[in-house]
Amino acid sequence: MSTIREGVFHVNGSAKMNSIDVCLWSMDVPQQNVFQISPSCERIYGYSEIEFIIHPNLWRESIHPIDLEAVEKRQQELMWGKAIHHQYRIIDRNGKIKWVSDYTRPFFDEDGKLVRVDGVIMDISYLMAEE
Repeated sequence: MSTIREGVFHVNGSAKMNSIDVCLWSMDVPQQNVFQISPSCERIYGYSEIEFIIHPNLWRESIHPIDLEAVEKRQQELMWGKAIHHQYRIIDRNGKIKWVSDYTRPFFDEDGKLVRVDGVIMDISYLMAEE
């Protein structure tokens, strides 16, 4: 059984979510706050779950400047109800450039208002290095 405490994913009180190198997150769109985030996000970004919760634009600020405009353009598709999947570079806390694969899905209320987005982010730097 899963529970959410202080905005961090906890699974049966164990570190199961922390053993997966996939960043899972949810954002309340009207409030513009991250309310769920998995501990493994820290391995990708170098920032803790609490840092993402306190500073919800941290993910955006981590996007490589060269990719930022394209990422923001793709994010607009969420408003139209489209799930998006794209790849872009980030700069982690230590200044290392990494490639990530980002899948984000929108959720709407009964009035058609975007209320939540959920995402899955994976570090794919090893794949990009092979190309």
